[in-house]
Formats: sequence, C-alpha cells, structure tokens
Amino acid sequence: MLGVSGVSVGRYCRDREDPEHRQPRRTVAEKLAVLTHGVIHVGNYADDITEDEAAEMMAEIERRSCEAAS
Repeated sequence: MLGVSGVSVGRYCRDREDPEHRQPRRTVAEKLAVLTHGVIHVGNYADDITEDEAAEMMAEIERRSCEAAS
C-alpha cells in the first residue's frame, strides 16, 4: 500500500539513533498519513511507544476509518 518493501518499513520504525533507521520519502510519508487517517505521520512514525499507546493508535485509526466510511 505504501509502495515500498517490508524492509523499508522496518527501517522507518527503528529508533532514530539506529544506523539502520531511514526516514520515508515525502510521497511515502504522505501515503502513511492518508492510510492511517493522520494518526501516524512523519512527525511521529518513529517515536518510541508502549504497547498500550500502539493499541490506542490502532483504535483511533479504526475509529477514523469508520467515520470516513460513513
């Protein structure tokens, strides 16, 4: 959906200090924001979060997705 490999996505999710970390290209970052209804974006995609925070983000993406579909 983002038009990049799983390896690339994994590199986006690494800690910003990790030498393997990569920042997504602008087009990929824009797709990420659209696909997640703005919950995940270039400003927070590599933030360290807890499992609870990840679950909250997923719930928010689901909520926004349902709103967009109605």
